[in-house]
Amino acid sequence: MGDGETGGQRAGTNTRAHEAVAVLLPHVNAQKDQFIPQHIANLLWAMAKLVDNGLERTAELKEAVVVLLPHVNVQKDQFIPQAIANLLWAMAKLVDNGQEHTPGLNEAVAALLPLVNAQEDQFNAQGIANLLWAMAKLVDNGQKLTPGLKEAVAALLPHVNAQKHQLNAQGIANLLWAMAKLVDSGQKRTPEFKEAVAALLPRVNAPKNQFNAQEIANLMWAMAKLMDNGLERTPELNQGRGRPVAPHERTEKPT
Repeated sequence: MGDGETGGQRAGTNTRAHEAVAVLLPHVNAQKDQFIPQHIANLLWAMAKLVDNGLERTAELKEAVVVLLPHVNVQKDQFIPQAIANLLWAMAKLVDNGQEHTPGLNEAVAALLPLVNAQEDQFNAQGIANLLWAMAKLVDNGQKLTPGLKEAVAALLPHVNAQKHQLNAQGIANLLWAMAKLVDSGQKRTPEFKEAVAALLPRVNAPKNQFNAQEIANLMWAMAKLMDNGLERTPELNQGRGRPVAPHERTEKPT
C-alpha cells in the first residue's frame, strides 16, 4: 500500500481543518482593524476557496465576510494588482456559493472596478482570466452590468490578445466562458471584444488534450452562445469546435 492518504484520512484532515477555521473566524471580527490590505485580500480569498471546497457557510463565516468588506473600500488605493484580482475572484466565488448581494458587497465590487482600469497593464495572463471570469460570474449571479463594470471589461480585452500565449487551458476556457456570458448579459461586441475572441479561438486547438470535462462543456457552451449572439462561423471557430479534447483533472488557485 502506498504512502498516500486514504479517503478516510483525507476526510479526517478536512474535518480538522474546518474545525481550525471555525476557531479562527471570530478573531477576524475581533482584529478587523489590524489587517493590512494584503491580509484582507488573503482572508477573503481563503474564505471563498474554503467554501468552494465544501466549508459550510456558517454564521461566523458570513459575519467575517461582512466585517471585512467595508475595509476593501477603505483601503482600495493600497491593493496591488494580484490582490485586486484575488478580491474580485473571491467575491464572485462567494456569491456563486450563496453569498447575498449585500450593499457592503456591492460597494466593495464598485470600489475595485476602477482599479482594474487604472492598473490594466499590471495584470498577468492568469489575473486577466480571473478578473474577466469574476466579472462574468458576478453578472451571472445578479450583478448589474454597470458602466464601471463595462469599463473594466473594455480595459482588459486588449490584454487578452497581448498575453494569449501565456494562457493555460483553464484560462482559455474561463475567458471564452466569461466573454460568452457577458455578451449574453448585454455586453456589446466591440472590435476589441471580437479581436479577443479571435485571439482565443486558435488557442482552443493548441492545448486540446489538457481541458478537463467541465472546461470542455464550458467551451462548447461558450462557442454556441457566442454564435447565438452574432459571432460569425469563422474557420477558427469551426476548428475550435471540431477537434476532440480529452479530460485532464487539475486544480489551480488564482494568482
